[in-house]
Amino acid sequence: MNGVSKIAWPENLTILSIYDNELLNVTIHPRPVKGLLIIENRQSASIYAVNIFNALGKLVLEGKENFNKIDVSQLASGLLFLKLETAQGILTKKVIKE
Repeated sequence: MNGVSKIAWPENLTILSIYDNELLNVTIHPRPVKGLLIIENRQSASIYAVNIFNALGKLVLEGKENFNKIDVSQLASGLLFLKLETAQGILTKKVIKE
């Protein structure tokens, strides 16, 4: 195969990127978090979805409603990635769960 290898991707794979979109003025606290994660949306951007992934990229929590407060008390301790989807774009933030 002349040095080119093929990679098979699962259908439900989500690629996470870590960057701060300056258009989205969102604050996440407390950091680190034990129970409730508070999302302050300072631009009143409509948040369509909130998903939390573990360090392996596995979806561990999917926010259905009330995007201002997310209960993460049932999640395992460690590094988490919070992915916010808004009309202005997608924002991914790192969060430590104690």
